[in-house]
Amino acid sequence: MLSWLEAASDRQFLDYLDVEGTVYAPGGETLPVRLRQTAPGRYETTIDASAPGNYVVVETDPDGYTSSGDVQGNNDNQIAVTLIPELHPSLSSGNLFPCPALPRLT
Repeated sequence: MLSWLEAASDRQFLDYLDVEGTVYAPGGETLPVRLRQTAPGRYETTIDASAPGNYVVVETDPDGYTSSGDVQGNNDNQIAVTLIPELHPSLSSGNLFPCPALPRLT
């Protein structure tokens, strides 16, 4: 699963940040992740989401920055993703598919 966030402040991209997070996978497994910069203000990570079920992706705000908005629910830096094999045939083939964006940082 591919997950990303966009980082900007006053309409300027925020580059060279150290962005980390945690993925809570089905069955209780906890996976630390580090997002790498792939474009100005854009950070991505790839997550092994080969098992069907509920995942929660949690972004940790870098020092000195706060999240200003999530694409899902409250501004709590968490994105929930449910993977159902019948709806995501890529699970059986090992392909990646996008996860909703993580919070916007400012």
